[in-house]
Amino acid sequence: MDIYIIHYKKMIDRKQYLSSIFPDAIWLDMYERETINLDDLEIYKSNNSEMWYQRIEGIYKDLPKYRELSKAEICNSLSHIKALELLIMSGKPYGLILEDD
Repeated sequence: MDIYIIHYKKMIDRKQYLSSIFPDAIWLDMYERETINLDDLEIYKSNNSEMWYQRIEGIYKDLPKYRELSKAEICNSLSHIKALELLIMSGKPYGLILEDD
């Protein structure tokens, strides 16, 4: 089973600690809030509030209010998507996706 860990590069102590527990983990730290360019993200260019309300219609009794995600939240989400892509490409039936916190 592959283990994927979503990691924020500035948290060096977390990586050292978790590396001792999961020495063969696959670290995902390619998306960083300081360097990500949101202009490169096509989904970010669209009208996200309209998309939000279309996606949640009929799911909630009281609709949660739309809000823009922070760069940290966007990077975390992209890292989770990347982990899922890697897991699918591995062909293994399951994997473990963790965050470094």
